[in-house]
Amino acid sequence: MSWVKKCKLPAIETIQYEGHSCIEFEDLWKALYNSFNFAQMCEVDIHVLDEIPRKPAKEWNLFSK
Repeated sequence: MSWVKKCKLPAIETIQYEGHSCIEFEDLWKALYNSFNFAQMCEVDIHVLDEIPRKPAKEWNLFSK
């Protein structure tokens, strides 16, 4: 049973912010906080969603009364 054996974890990279690795929790918090605040001031063009083809609505089977 291969799913119960020890597995090798994938290689990961640290989060980078302003050219520095966010190793400490305080650095990570600062990076996420500043990124969110910057993105909050950016305008969003919702017309890019018009390019996504529409699909018909899916009917759901009843699963409770």
